[in-house]
Amino acid sequence: MIESADIQEDRVSYIVHLENEDKLFFTVPMENDGSDNWNRLQAWLDEGNEISDRLEWRTMYASQRRISYPSIEDQLDDIFHNGIDAWKATIQAVKDEYPKPEE
Repeated sequence: MIESADIQEDRVSYIVHLENEDKLFFTVPMENDGSDNWNRLQAWLDEGNEISDRLEWRTMYASQRRISYPSIEDQLDDIFHNGIDAWKATIQAVKDEYPKPEE
């Protein structure tokens, strides 16, 4: 039985918490992938349940940045081929898109 569902930190999937089952949870993408788990979640939502977003908005920028930054390998390749200034520009673009909130 589904107990609750939350938006994952990656902001591209849901984590669905289960009760009285062999598994404790399952994950599904935020868009319908046609899987049995997705259909199960949709049925639960159709019953009037809601997906929660427990992430604190003040720290959400860090998650958004983390999934937007190029991989470490790509960053090192960028530095090697294009220099530190080009790498800084790439990183700064992500920081500008997802700014750290003011306290």
